[in-house]
Order: sequence, then structure tokens, then C-alpha cells
Amino acid sequence: MKSLRNRISIAYALLVMWIIAALAAIFVTALSKALFDQARVEVLTTLARLAYFARTNPSRVLHGHIVEHLSSQRIWIEIDDAEHNDYRPLIRSEELGKRRIPRFLIPANDGAVLLHEGRYDTIGHVLIARKVAQLPHHLVILRVAQPLKWYDSALDEAHLFLGVVVLIALPLGTIAAFWISTELLEPIARLVTTMRSIGTAKLGTRVRSTRLDEFGELARTLDAMLDRLEESFERERRFIADASHELKTPLTVIQANAEMLRRWAQSDEAIRTESIAIIIKESENLTRLIDALLTLAQCESNAGLGGEIFDLRTVIVESIDLVRSTAESKGLSLRFIDAEPDASATLFGNAMLLRRVFDNVLDNAVKFTSVGGVTVELQRRGRELIVTTTDTGIGLPAGETQHIFERLYRGDASRSRRIAGFGLGLSLARSFIELHHGRIDARPALLGGTTIEVRLPREPRRVVDRLEPIIL
Repeated sequence: MKSLRNRISIAYALLVMWIIAALAAIFVTALSKALFDQARVEVLTTLARLAYFARTNPSRVLHGHIVEHLSSQRIWIEIDDAEHNDYRPLIRSEELGKRRIPRFLIPANDGAVLLHEGRYDTIGHVLIARKVAQLPHHLVILRVAQPLKWYDSALDEAHLFLGVVVLIALPLGTIAAFWISTELLEPIARLVTTMRSIGTAKLGTRVRSTRLDEFGELARTLDAMLDRLEESFERERRFIADASHELKTPLTVIQANAEMLRRWAQSDEAIRTESIAIIIKESENLTRLIDALLTLAQCESNAGLGGEIFDLRTVIVESIDLVRSTAESKGLSLRFIDAEPDASATLFGNAMLLRRVFDNVLDNAVKFTSVGGVTVELQRRGRELIVTTTDTGIGLPAGETQHIFERLYRGDASRSRRIAGFGLGLSLARSFIELHHGRIDARPALLGGTTIEVRLPREPRRVVDRLEPIIL
């Protein structure tokens, strides 16, 4: 596997080299232009002054005083006779010695200034400006040249300086590239190490980064995901353990009665009849439990979505009627309160699933209430319909309200033994409500007992279309 650190370091080093090369090229180009412009200005200024004196004081020009005054080591002047084909020099700078300023093109008679840069074996690299001028009795060519040796030396020094800079910057940039890539990838390395150390038996490991940048946000997101995974794994462990227990109990009863049938069925009619009845009953319980688990899995997969418009009051009344006989047999009262009886309670959703929700909620309320009664209230708040079911039963111990919607959770063990059930009703209810994009919560009632609150949006985006009805 190729190292990301090495790739980043190489890319960064190449980027640094490219930037240095680009800056060096820009610097050299700008320096060359500035120096050449300086030489050009000096040459053209000298030529302009020489032409001025040729017009205003030609005698001093012909006697060489002006040429001597304007000449220097960096400025050479030569005045040639343009009336002869050999362009004989009339006046020359002493600095020229035996050298001649190179001639180029054919002299123009309109007084135009011609500028030329060139390299010559006799005179080297020079910048030459020339102009045709009229002196008394002479047509002359004014030539001003500047040797560009200083220009070449300045550029050579600039190249040398930039070369040294590159030789120093390249290793420093490479070292900096490896350091930066190491700093950048260190949080990723920690994340990788943490992820590799995590297994199903070690989900408590966390990155716990204190960084405030994107890597810190990534680490905190990973920690939050691990929190959810750990919670989910814990729930699954509890579910598997509880499901195993719930499945084992009816299977044990069936096995025991089957053993009794094998031993005494032929000799004892009462034992045969009782054992067969028990086996049938436990088989039915086992079937209901398995169907409930399958329904819960189907809900969590969001299978088969759709919906219709219906009246929620009708659903609530039907659920109340379903448990009315059980409540009356226990001497309990059942009340339904519509806070706004004239207002609409229509809802878009799946009426059958919500009927099962209120069937389960009311069945639990009646089941765990021995004195008093159950009250169901329908309210409207904004775009929500709120249904609260309050009983006067045994209530919930502190801390249990967060668990009663978990699968196979049955709360206090002694209470679970006294009252039949699998502990799946409220878990299914929560799944059905969430499929309607609603919420279901439980809390202790003010005067004892339990309050279950269901909140439903009137227009959920999508709901479950059809699931087989299972009454738990």
C-alpha cells in the first residue's frame, strides 16, 4: 500500500519547487526588464542631448567637447560622416580605444532614432542608439552605445543568488513537507488505530479528540457513532437474551407435556386431555411471539409504505370499546375526552397500525390498573394531534420510563410474573408511531399511575401501507 504521507510530501515538495521556479522566473524577468529599461533610458537620453547640441552648438560638437563631456565608461559616442560610403568617424569617445561601434541598417534621413541590441566579437554585448543629424557642411550619424557587461553581470549574480536560494529552499521545503504531512495525518493515524482496536467486545474505546478543526469534528462524530453502536449492540444482546428466555419457556412446557403424554397418555385420559390443551396453548403463545418479532423486524425495515385519510377519533373509540368489557369486569372506569369536539381530527396515515397502537396502550393501562380507571384525551396543537392515556394503576418505578418501549422489556420481575405478556406491545407501538413520523413517550401521572403521550403530525411524509394484525 502506497503511503499517503509520502505522496503528500512529494506533492508538497514539487509544489514548493514549482512556486520557487515560478517566482525566480518572474524575478529574473522583472530584473532584466528593469535593468534594460535603465540602459535604454541612459542611451536615449544621451543621444537626445547629443542631438540637441548638434543643432544648437555644432562647433563644440565637431571639436569633440560635447562628446568628451557626455562620454563615460558606460556611455560610448561616435559621430560618423554619412556623406561617404565608408562612414568615416569624425569624433569618437576615448573609452572606445580602437573599437568601433557596429553599424546596422542604412542611415535614415528623417531624423528617426533607431535602437538596437546585439552581441559582437569586437565590442561585446551592447545597446546602440543612432540618429542622422545635419551639421554645417556635414550630414552625420550620431551613435551612442552602452556596453551591457554590467547588465549581464547583474543577471549572472541574480541567477547565482536564486540558485543558492533553491538549493537551500529545496531540502528545507522537503523537510517541511514531511513535517506538515505528518501533522496532518497524525489524527487520521489515531483514528485508524482506534478503529482497529474496536471489536464487538471492546466498543467502549473512544478517540476523545480535543482538536477544534475538521479532524476534531470527525473524531467526535466517530465517537458519537460508536456510542450509538454500543447502545445498539447492548440492546441486541438484551433482546437475544430475552427472546431466548421467552422462547425457551413455552418450548420447555411443550417438551414436559409431551414427555407426560409419552409416559401416561395411554393409561390416564385426564393427563392426556390436559397435556394436549397445554401444548396447544403454548404453541399458540409461541406462534404469537414469533409473529410479533417478525412484525417488529418488518416495521424497522419500513416495508410497504402508503396511507389514507381517516378520523383519529374513530380509531380511539374502537380501541376503547375493545377493552371496555375487561375494564368493567375489573370495576374500572373508561373515559374519552375530546378537548375540541367540533374540530376535525382527520389524519393521513395507516388507520390499522394506529388502531394497534391504541389497542396496546389501552390494554396495558387496563392490565396494570386494579382501582380507579383510564382516561384518554385528544388534543390539537398546531399541526399535531396529541393523544394522552392516563391510568391510576401501579405506575412505573424511577428510571423505567426510558425502557418500556424496548423490545421484550417487562419491567419489575414480580409484576411480570403476575401479568401475562411478551413485552413487545409498546415496542411495536413505538415503531408504528415512528413510521408515521410521530413520537410516543411515557411519564408518571401526577396522581399516580402512568401517562402515555402520542404525538402525530397530520401529514406525515409516508406511512406503512399494510402489516398483518397482531394483538399482543
